[in-house]
Amino acid sequence: PQFEKEIYYVDIQENNFINTTLIQIFANDSDSDENGRITYEINNDKHNYVWIDNQTGIIRTNIQFDYEEIRNFSFNVTAIDHPNIGQSLKATAMIVVNIIDQNDNIPQFPRSSYEFLINENNPPNSYIGQVTAVDADGPDLVYTFDAPSDRIKSVFSLSPSDGKIFALTSFDREQFDQYMFYVIASDGHHVSLPIKVHIQILDLNDEIPRFIFPNDNNDTLIIDLAYWNVNDYICQIEVLDEDLIQTHTLLLIYHYDQLKNYDYLENYKHMLQFDSVKFFLDQQGRLFFNSSNGTTLNEGVYYLAFKV
Repeated sequence: PQFEKEIYYVDIQENNFINTTLIQIFANDSDSDENGRITYEINNDKHNYVWIDNQTGIIRTNIQFDYEEIRNFSFNVTAIDHPNIGQSLKATAMIVVNIIDQNDNIPQFPRSSYEFLINENNPPNSYIGQVTAVDADGPDLVYTFDAPSDRIKSVFSLSPSDGKIFALTSFDREQFDQYMFYVIASDGHHVSLPIKVHIQILDLNDEIPRFIFPNDNNDTLIIDLAYWNVNDYICQIEVLDEDLIQTHTLLLIYHYDQLKNYDYLENYKHMLQFDSVKFFLDQQGRLFFNSSNGTTLNEGVYYLAFKV
């Protein structure tokens, strides 16, 4: 017997039906009658994947192929004649099967959520982080926001080719300290489940502390000595610092030397004398009369200054 080719190449798409025909092969035998009758057999372990009709040479699939598990394989087919007298003669050909990929896998993210950190006051177009999905069919995925709000679209950009996230603007933690949105990945046919992205804005010491009391419109406190005990606290000095980490220090001013670089107070130097020595602040910013040094609090006007 003699095959037309030594090697046969055949392609089949994955997810095929079982018993799908792969190929029909022929071997010629010039002998006549029974001497020229040929049968076929597969002679290696790939018979689990395929089977052959030993009379016709039609090779069919035994299984449904999955490209992600099997991409190609080969096996040998033997043609055998059947002489009336003597030993059978044989010929062998190789069959090479290539499995063709179909887009049958859904992109998947390895995590259900991502969290990224970025400092406030960042330069526009700063890189924040990257989300990456995997697809067994191939790496060509497109990343998009999933139903983003107008605010998210105005603040963030998402690279469709690689899932990199950028800040379009400079963040101010005192306005918004975190953002949340969803991202999906698509291979053009299937879409992944959405994953949550949480962006946390980190605080910088960029806010100037300011006085709530005293302030420009409310800087006077009246004490009625008839109803006030010398050990009572007088008032709370209130300061607002909108930074997350409170690093400010509140001081009671005793001398003008403590007001260096405060030029706008220069005009008061010759008008006022601070009475701070008669008072003290505790660590909670509460103002008390300092009775420990033997000072008495008499009727009159007392001027105090604070800085933070």
